[in-house]
This record gives sequence, structure tokens and C-alpha cells, in this order.
Amino acid sequence: MKQHQNTHRGNSFLKGCALVCLSFLLPLSSVQAGKYAAAYLNIGVGARGLGLGGAYIALSRNATAFYWNPAGLAFVQNPQMAFMYASQFGSLGSPLANYNYVGAALPLRGGATIAANWIRLSSGEIPVYPELQGDNLGQRLRDPELRPDGQPAGFFSNQENAYYFSFSKMNRFNIDWGYQTLDFPVEIPIGVNLKLLQQSAYGRSASGLGVDIGVMLRIGLEEMLNAANIGKLSFGFQFRDVSRTTLTWDNQKRDEIEPSFRWGFAYEKPIPAIGGNAIFTWQNKNPFDKKVHYGAELRRHSLFLRIGSSDGNLTAGTGFSIWKLVVDYAFTGYELGNVHRLSGVLQL
Repeated sequence: MKQHQNTHRGNSFLKGCALVCLSFLLPLSSVQAGKYAAAYLNIGVGARGLGLGGAYIALSRNATAFYWNPAGLAFVQNPQMAFMYASQFGSLGSPLANYNYVGAALPLRGGATIAANWIRLSSGEIPVYPELQGDNLGQRLRDPELRPDGQPAGFFSNQENAYYFSFSKMNRFNIDWGYQTLDFPVEIPIGVNLKLLQQSAYGRSASGLGVDIGVMLRIGLEEMLNAANIGKLSFGFQFRDVSRTTLTWDNQKRDEIEPSFRWGFAYEKPIPAIGGNAIFTWQNKNPFDKKVHYGAELRRHSLFLRIGSSDGNLTAGTGFSIWKLVVDYAFTGYELGNVHRLSGVLQL
């Protein structure tokens, strides 16, 4: 019985850590709120990008591009559906929090694409402990009646949802510098997100609207330099929360999400000898610090291997394509534990 109580207390403690480390759930001070409000939106979407260390802003070209760079949606040629499941710390069967995503992208005429996506973070049974009795630690040490028993007074849950509605437009043209070898194609898609954020925790609820803007530049180096198998070079730029997204709580408190700018590049080189290609990608992503993100991918036919670094944490991943389905897996190592993500993209 005692062992069961200790296990229960340990689980309750971990749930409490989840409250602090994963969600930063309740309204904070004005300084901290701008830094940590809706922090779950920094986790990422799609195991391919996460396996590459989150350095995906210049490479995302499927339904998950809305998150990394909405401009990348313009590369979608056929309707797509995408999904992801991730256990945020803890075991796969009993994680501290569940992080899920589902979405779809639909190409239109004239190089345009629209998309709708949903991200959800949920955590249940977060313990609430009663206030400590007595005036100080000394009193509690002397009087056993004042000591806490470690049992929570109750539990609450936290749910955070983000709904994205995106539009992207492709712009293609050739740059001719007057020489045949310097006539090369350039692709400059532009995209925008309108997002609705909702959160409920401890009997309170909040909501807010935000806007993201993305731009991508993709250059065909083979045509530019008149050389075979050189590949393509891409640059990506994202302006996130340009409207200073504000979460307004039902008690009129407000959490503002500060605007942020992210950029990166990706180089893709064909390798005909293995029937695939190699990719190196880099980006500055996290607005909280100065660390960079980078990754590499090797593809051979329909198999993929990936490795990267996200804020100094090792990432790795793999994937395969079969029929119209691409399935990806990503691993990220953190001090709190390892995180596993599984995602897929289906061509319709």
C-alpha cells in the first residue's frame, strides 16, 4: 500500500512538472507572458521537420508547411491530409501530455493553395496541493500536525487548441542576365496564416487571433550554372505573430505573444548513384535564445534517414513512402526524457 502511495505521489509530482515545463498554463506577468504564452506552438509539426532539428523553414513543401513557413504550401500539387501523434515525456501509453495534429491542404488553380490545420496539447490530472500550514519551515518541523501529507487536494486539466487557416500563392519566373548559362528559374511563393488560439485551464478560458506571414525563395542551381546534379538552393523567411497575438482570459487578463522573425536555408543535391539525394538545412528558430537548428537528410529511393540538432538537443528520424503515403518518425532527446513523434502525409 505504501509503495502504491509513493508511486501515486511520484506521478502527481511529474504531472506538476508538466504544468511548469510544458504549458506554462496560467497567465504570467506581462514580461513572462509575452515569452511563454502558447509555448506549445514552438514544439513543431511533422516528424520530418522535427527529425531535422526543426530546421525546416526553407524545406517544408507539404501540408505541414503552414507551421514552418506557410509559403511552402504553394508547392502542394495534389490534395493532402496530414497527421501527427506525439507523447510529451513519460511513456507512450501514459505521457505527461498529448500533442496531436491533423490538417489538410488543397491546391487551387493559378498556383494557389488553401489549408486548414488543428494543433492540440492536452494534459489531465494536474495536481493542486493545499497551502502550507504554519508561518515557516521551523514550525512545520516542530509540529507534525502542520506538515503536508503530500496528497493533492484535487486535480485539473489543461487543453490548448490552435486552428490555422492558410493561403499561399506561387510566383515563378526566369532570370535572364543576357547569357544562356545564366537564364535560371526562380520560385518565390508567399503565404499567410490566420490562426485562432484557445486555452482552458483551472476553470479559466482564453482565446485570441494571430497572423503569420511566410516567404520562400528557391533557385535552380543546375540551370544557373549550366551544370548537372548541382541541385537547388532555398531560403525561407517567416514573420510569426505579426499582429502581436493576444490571448484574452475570461477574467480580462491578457497574454501577448511577441512577434518573431525566423529564417533559414536548405541545399538539396541529387545523388544519382543511389537513386536519391542529400539535403542540408539550417535555421534560427527559437525566439527564446540564440541557438540555431540544423539537420541533414539522406534519401535512397523511398527510404529516408535524418539527423539534426534542436537547441543543442540531438534529433534523429527516419521515414518511408509507399503508394501515396509518406510516414515519418522523429526522436528528440531532452533532459526531462526522450520524445517520440510519428506523422504521415497522404496524397488524395
